[in-house]
Amino acid sequence: MCGVCGTDVHMYQGHLPGIKYPIVLGHEAIGTIEKLGEGVKVDYSGRPVKEGDLIYVIPGLNCGKCYFCSVLREPTLCVNGTGYGFNPFPENPHRFSGGYGEYIYMNHP
Repeated sequence: MCGVCGTDVHMYQGHLPGIKYPIVLGHEAIGTIEKLGEGVKVDYSGRPVKEGDLIYVIPGLNCGKCYFCSVLREPTLCVNGTGYGFNPFPENPHRFSGGYGEYIYMNHP
């Protein structure tokens, strides 16, 4: 499931610069883990996960190391950040990038 956010509307209308199209929007998503990658045992926050778990998507991913993350503690300004429903991962088809798709490919650092 995925909520509709005003940001999705702005992206759809082309009002947010820097968005790479084509993209599947939707960054307020919850779902069930269908498949975990090899060796994956924890989520982005370090909590244990397994296939079948109900999860919510943390839409914005930050590096935790740049000036904005580590010194200013403003992860929303992260220069190395990305996010689900905002930016597709180059190694995957765009249809797996957001919460309005059937699946989301999640790849955290």
